[in-house]
Amino acid sequence: PDRIAATAVIDACVQSSKMDLAENVFNELFGQDDFMEPDEVTYAVLIKGYGQDIANPKWSKIRQILQVMEAAGLDLTTCTYNTLLEICAVSNDWQRGMQVLEQMADRQVPPDQKTLEIVKKRKTLRAHYKKLF
Repeated sequence: PDRIAATAVIDACVQSSKMDLAENVFNELFGQDDFMEPDEVTYAVLIKGYGQDIANPKWSKIRQILQVMEAAGLDLTTCTYNTLLEICAVSNDWQRGMQVLEQMADRQVPPDQKTLEIVKKRKTLRAHYKKLF
């Protein structure tokens, strides 16, 4: 299997709300013997999965993934930040969303149209977005 196919399988698990299975697939394909290297999209799919529980996103798991990404030398791009912002917007965690926007600005990661679509749903995030970008 290639990385795109493996990521699609993980995404299917996430879409089915089967995070245990998504983790197992990830660990099997990416975690042993460097069979394949995950990319930012693969990690973003996992992050999206951990953010599915709107009432209680699993921020500790998300933080772990971000640390692993940075340790592997993967720069966070708009893809990852948009995933984080989507979780913040849907879970109404505007304080964390503002922190994500600030980190984007500090790291000079440019927003895209999807970023704007995400923040326009929340007045506080939209105002902060306009202030920073």
